[in-house]
Amino acid sequence: MTLSRRLKASLMHLGGCALVAALAVALVLGVWYPMPYWYVAGGQDLLVLMLSVDLILGPVLTAVAASPGKTSRHLAADVAVIVVLQLVGLVYGLYNVWQVRPVAMVAEYKMMRVVIAADILDEDWPKMPEGMGRWSMHRPVLMGIRPPRDHEERQQMSMLLLSGKMPGSRPQYWQPYAQSREQVLAWGRPVEQLQLGTDAQRQSLQAAVAATGQAAAALKVLPLVARDKGWVALLDAETAEVRGYARLPE
Repeated sequence: MTLSRRLKASLMHLGGCALVAALAVALVLGVWYPMPYWYVAGGQDLLVLMLSVDLILGPVLTAVAASPGKTSRHLAADVAVIVVLQLVGLVYGLYNVWQVRPVAMVAEYKMMRVVIAADILDEDWPKMPEGMGRWSMHRPVLMGIRPPRDHEERQQMSMLLLSGKMPGSRPQYWQPYAQSREQVLAWGRPVEQLQLGTDAQRQSLQAAVAATGQAAAALKVLPLVARDKGWVALLDAETAEVRGYARLPE
C-alpha cells in the first residue's frame, strides 16, 4: 500500500514535470537557440542540468512526502509547495538561459561572430533592428558590419578593436547581411585551403560539406567565433549565403 501510493504520486508528478520540460525545450530550441546555436552558443549545458534536476528532484520529493499516514489534503499541500519551488527554479534557470541567448550572427573582419544578449550594452538595446528589443522573442538573425560613416565612427571602431572588443557586439554598426555579401566573399577562404591536422577534423568537414548538397569547390569558409570553440561556417562561394556549419575538433 505504501509503495503503491508513493509510486503513483511520484509518477503523476513525473508526468507533469515531463510536460513542463517539453514546453521549456520547445521554447529554447524553437526560439532562443535554433540550430546551430544550440551547439555553438553553449546554452545546452545549463538547460540540461536545470531540467535534469527538475525531472528528478520533484518526483523524488513527492515520493518522500506521500507517506501512508498522511491525509490527501496534507499531501496536496506538500506537493503544492514542491511544485512552487520547482517552478521558481525553472523560471530562474530559463531566465539565465535567456540572458545568454544568441541574438545575432554577425559577419565581421574575416569571421562570423555569435552575439549573445549579455554582449549588448544597456544603451544599445534601443539601437537593435526593429522587433529585436531586450524583451522580444525574436529568433537570432544574420547580420553584417557596415563601413564607418565618418571619421568619428572610424575612430570609435578602432578604439573598440584596440580595447579587444569587436564592433559586432554594437548593433548600431550592423547592416543587413545581404549588404555585406561582397565583403564576406572577400573574407572567405576556399574549403581546400583549410589546414586540417587530424582525421577527425577532415571527416567532420567532409560530412558538413556533404550535408550542404554542394561540392567543396562551391563553398567558402569563415571561422565561427562563439562560446563553443572550433566551428566554421560554410558559405556559398557565389552568394555568401550560409549553407552549413562544421565543428573541427582539436
